[in-house]
Amino acid sequence: MEEREVINDTRGHVAELLAKAIRQGALDQEVTSEDRERMLVFLQSFGDLRSDYVYVGSRRAGLKRLPGAGEVDEEGREPLPMRALLDASFWPGVMFEEGLDYQATMFQPTGGMDRIPHAFAQKLGKVVKYGCPVREIRKTPNGVRVVYTERGAVRSLEASYCVCTLPLSVLKATQSDLSPRVVSAINQVAYDAGYKIAWESRRFWEQENNIYGGISWLSTGPISLESSVLANVWYPSGGMLSEKGVLVAGYGTESGEFSRLPSMEAKFAASRTAVEKLHPGRGKELTKPLYVSWAKIPFNLGSWIRGEGYHEGPYKEFLNPDDRIYFAGDYCSHLTTWQEGAALSAQRAVEMIVRRVRETV
Repeated sequence: MEEREVINDTRGHVAELLAKAIRQGALDQEVTSEDRERMLVFLQSFGDLRSDYVYVGSRRAGLKRLPGAGEVDEEGREPLPMRALLDASFWPGVMFEEGLDYQATMFQPTGGMDRIPHAFAQKLGKVVKYGCPVREIRKTPNGVRVVYTERGAVRSLEASYCVCTLPLSVLKATQSDLSPRVVSAINQVAYDAGYKIAWESRRFWEQENNIYGGISWLSTGPISLESSVLANVWYPSGGMLSEKGVLVAGYGTESGEFSRLPSMEAKFAASRTAVEKLHPGRGKELTKPLYVSWAKIPFNLGSWIRGEGYHEGPYKEFLNPDDRIYFAGDYCSHLTTWQEGAALSAQRAVEMIVRRVRETV
């Protein structure tokens, strides 16, 4: 079994037992009525309990089947029984990575996540066309025609099949003769406007606080991407011990409290304040502010699909081709927002085309 099963199933069972004791009045002498309610809210979050304070398993404990593209959705695990988890041989594993010397880290491509597509482009060479925005996607009797602009000239390219990887926010603004069912599905999808605020600074967080990567939180309530700009500060996980680094102080969506900030100067001021609260006296060291809005990036026009219900609604319309036009992207997977979802859906689209070609030979 995996360590995360042991850790999170233990948390879930303990949280359920403590919630039961509180609700039955067993701890009335220890906690006030106000703290009792607050404790129940905490236990529900801590143990990933249902609304009735029962633990039935958690995604945190891992999955029996991972989410993928197309029809491949995740499948949860049955929780390990509490009786089994009381075996003392499990306990060192439960606590191990919480030890000061063994807390986990993560790795990323040197230079940022876009190094992955750049590596593909390097291998593909001249197959990739740069600076050629797509104007139209049209069906033909024997395939698909893509009309694009190259150095000011309008050109077209025809093929037997097309794998369309445009974000739906971009595809919506692209001329095409997609079927009504697909057009309707596209129009049902809205994208959030994600943002980041970054600064250059001396690496005071390393030099004074021994912070090497990770996140610091300011919010006193549940964390979400809709939280205030003051909710989090992200530290760089590369270039450690160098003179300067890039500090992200503000990452979320342009909504809620953040959207009411009246100007770019106000957004930068709020961001600087977040750093100052965490690192008193260091807010003034932040220089060269940078604001990035996904909604204003021409070939993104948004960050990730907004809201819940997408997979129960328009999602299914993108899983099958529209004649010879296939779709791939994070929106064709159960890992929306992430590169992994996009990559899995691309593999799926290619596999579908291969099967189709083989069946017609």
